[in-house]
Amino acid sequence: MMKKVIWKAVLLLLLLAGCGDGDGPSAYTSKAGWAIGDDLDSTAVILHTDNGGITWEVQGDSSLWKGHYATDISAVDEGTAWAAVGQAASEGGMILHTGDGGSTWNVQALPRAIPIFLRAFPLV
Repeated sequence: MMKKVIWKAVLLLLLLAGCGDGDGPSAYTSKAGWAIGDDLDSTAVILHTDNGGITWEVQGDSSLWKGHYATDISAVDEGTAWAAVGQAASEGGMILHTGDGGSTWNVQALPRAIPIFLRAFPLV
């Protein structure tokens, strides 16, 4: 269990540390980041920091994805991110998107070509 927690902490630090060499624009900064997890009802909770992880704030209206559990979250810059949330395979999952730093999260439709049993799992 301790290894799992340490790996998650290392991964979070790497994401917050950034991806650039310092000479040009980078997709991440040392201050902004997102995390995703589940509440006690197994509904995804999206968290955001703009101060390097010192404080975290819950984002979004989780009633939009009530009953969907957290699977993954990815950001391309300080304002744009996507979250994948899943549900029972027969129900499918959804992709959430923000383009305003997380003030609003919108549900994006999955293409119909994706079989229903794959919709509950993050697409890599």
